[in-house]
Amino acid sequence: MNYLAQLGWSPKDDREYLNREELIQAFTLDGIQKPGAIFSIEKLQAMNKHYLRKLSSEELYERTLPFLHPGGVKREYLTAALQTEQERVATLKELAEAIEFFLLDWLADYPAEILIWKKSDKETTVKLLNQLKDKLENLPADAFTEEKLEKALIAWIDEHKLGRGDTLWPMRVALTGKENSPGPFEVSAVLGQNETVLRINKALEKLHG
Repeated sequence: MNYLAQLGWSPKDDREYLNREELIQAFTLDGIQKPGAIFSIEKLQAMNKHYLRKLSSEELYERTLPFLHPGGVKREYLTAALQTEQERVATLKELAEAIEFFLLDWLADYPAEILIWKKSDKETTVKLLNQLKDKLENLPADAFTEEKLEKALIAWIDEHKLGRGDTLWPMRVALTGKENSPGPFEVSAVLGQNETVLRINKALEKLHG
């Protein structure tokens, strides 16, 4: 509504984001432009992204639910998953697609090759994922928040000189199956300890296969 109202018209103060009442108050006939309006899907998506970012967690859940097939996933878990991608997407449909790796029926059908970070190799990646798995298994359950995980794992990686990219890249891919996704600490905090370790095991199976 905000975007359509400003096709061929603009308020005198050049505000871009107006709700319904603000549009009614601001509208005047002399604000209508003489040239024909140009519809831009890119501009529409940019505006939608702005409003999507402002949704509360409850609104985000309710509005995205029709685009999802959550399959028994708890509301709290799904809401947390949605929030990891809220800042990155432009539409609710895109948001639903972006969090598919959080759902219970995720098949982890990504190619093993993308687990390997840049100049690293398969052997190094297997070794690091095994070390990472052991580290994660031995963390207390209450350490699985984004902040605590980042602090604990970065300190461990640096202490043992494992290489942040070499370690965290395969962790991210193991958890999401994607090269572009929310960070591994954020994702792990939502997935929880058991699912995080399970997905790293699946990644190791891919590399061994």
